Amino acid sequence: MCLNCPSSMRRYGMRRTAVRASLQSNSHPPSRACEPPTLTVSRPRAGRVSDGCGAVSKQNKKYPRSQVCSSVRAMADPTKTPPSIQYAALPWRRNNAAVEVMLVTSRRSGRWIIPKGWPMKHKPPHAAAAREALEEAGVVGRIGKQPIGMFSYNKLLKRGQVVCQVKVFSLEVIRQKKTWPDKGRRQVRWLSPSDAARTVEEPLLGAIIRGLPKRSANVP
Repeated sequence: MCLNCPSSMRRYGMRRTAVRASLQSNSHPPSRACEPPTLTVSRPRAGRVSDGCGAVSKQNKKYPRSQVCSSVRAMADPTKTPPSIQYAALPWRRNNAAVEVMLVTSRRSGRWIIPKGWPMKHKPPHAAAAREALEEAGVVGRIGKQPIGMFSYNKLLKRGQVVCQVKVFSLEVIRQKKTWPDKGRRQVRWLSPSDAARTVEEPLLGAIIRGLPKRSANVP
């Protein structure tokens, strides 16, 4: 090949350029598309899960922080849940000039209480209270339609402990039946208002019983 010939130099230059381009293409590193994907693990920020209320992720926009906090507190403290309502009858009678109050024992613990129970379907609150007095103590009488007070206590159920608010209705006893559903399962006792107030465990119920003589004085 004559290097002085222009045509030869052009052919030689084109060949040398092609060879150089081929070598450069073979020396390039493999494309990133052929590389295996790299797994990146992000570490959680410190302090994000320090407690039950502050550990709310930024991605959780459906449930706000206040709602999550209240749910956690409710599960941790059952007393924060809405209270359950019960209706009770406070049986009383006149023994000569004195007023006497009837107490019954609970079937589970044996403590002294007044007849009470859960709301009944198709029955107003005062009628449900009168029904409980009949079933637990066998007494029948005149029941007031408006509660004379309310007290609360903790009741243990299968699902756990709940707070019950009890509305108390005055029941003037006319007679006591010879038999009733809970006879033999509960004890029944007539006491003076002061003795009955000291016997029950709930302070608010004791205050209701102490105020009964003044209320009964207005009953014809």
